[in-house]
Amino acid sequence: MEDYQREWLDRLGLAGEIVWTVFEPRETAAARPGRVGLALRENAGWLRPAPTPRAELDPRVKNVLLHLQLRGASFAQDLAKVAGLDTAATLSALWELFWAGLVTPDTFSAIAAGVAAPRAAPPGASRRRPRRGARRAPLARLPVIGRWSALAEEEGLSPEEREEARAHLLLARHGVLSRELAQGDWSTLRHTLLRMEYGGEVVRGYFVEGLSGEQYALEDTLREFETPARRAEPHVLVTIADPANLWGRVFTLTRRDGQRAPAARIPTTWLITRAGRPVLLVEGQGRSLTPLAGWEAVDLPGVIRALQAVVEPPLPLRRVRRLDVEEWEGRPIRESEAFDAFVAAGFSVDGPRLSWDGHPGPRWR
Repeated sequence: MEDYQREWLDRLGLAGEIVWTVFEPRETAAARPGRVGLALRENAGWLRPAPTPRAELDPRVKNVLLHLQLRGASFAQDLAKVAGLDTAATLSALWELFWAGLVTPDTFSAIAAGVAAPRAAPPGASRRRPRRGARRAPLARLPVIGRWSALAEEEGLSPEEREEARAHLLLARHGVLSRELAQGDWSTLRHTLLRMEYGGEVVRGYFVEGLSGEQYALEDTLREFETPARRAEPHVLVTIADPANLWGRVFTLTRRDGQRAPAARIPTTWLITRAGRPVLLVEGQGRSLTPLAGWEAVDLPGVIRALQAVVEPPLPLRRVRRLDVEEWEGRPIRESEAFDAFVAAGFSVDGPRLSWDGHPGPRWR
């Protein structure tokens, strides 16, 4: 995301907009942890499986859950006081309840702190409980942990209501639905979409080339199809592993010569798109560049700017510290027609490769 900041997730959680929970709760305490995800608060109830309190929960863990249900959202320190436990035991109980799908923290920082390896105490550090009112050194960096709250038991949806909610979610995400975008049982989803069509909620037809079979779309989506494209569309760099990216997964990537361009769906593989169409495949975090079927000569300056933008943020937020370009369409970059444009944009010539670290290199003669 452009100018992404991790604090955004904390703010959304503290504002009550999103809920952090597990979508595959563990059946037993010894089982492998499930997947942690987030959902809009109004959708969390039907998106995740119904949690079932485990019979083997320790009485002290049940006591922490009871206090959360009675007191509402609470800090771990406050829960420790009323439950008669120390803070470490209370946090352990909260995480056991979290993996059971029964409680949730307010912030993403709590999730990150919970999965991070605990830091060892410095040598000579006292393990005694600090006295009330005693001075203590300030923390080097105060983590935003926030409060914990019990997840309410949502009113169960009927199978028809659950499938209709799923259809609305996928339509809001993609605009058009077909077999390739169903992400599950297409026959059940198709019957739901047919029922929605009879109710006038969706339209059935063939709207997008490359998708098989019948397709379903919202009226608003069809009106957007008729909107003419802007003349100067920006070049956008996206990670091919982004779940919202359909190129390379649903739609095939093609080289300029018409051959298929295979691309691994890993975070180090990127796509540069213009007006929604891919024009350049970037592999190895910039090491290898491959123009695609939608490539035009006028795309070269915009592609270079999109690559340079990768190293514009401050170092802690950069995807990579430096771009090193070695290949262009399978040939050495220095032997390609794009070499002069990269050098004119400030890339440094470093042996057989071109480099960019955010600062223009020496002039090339």
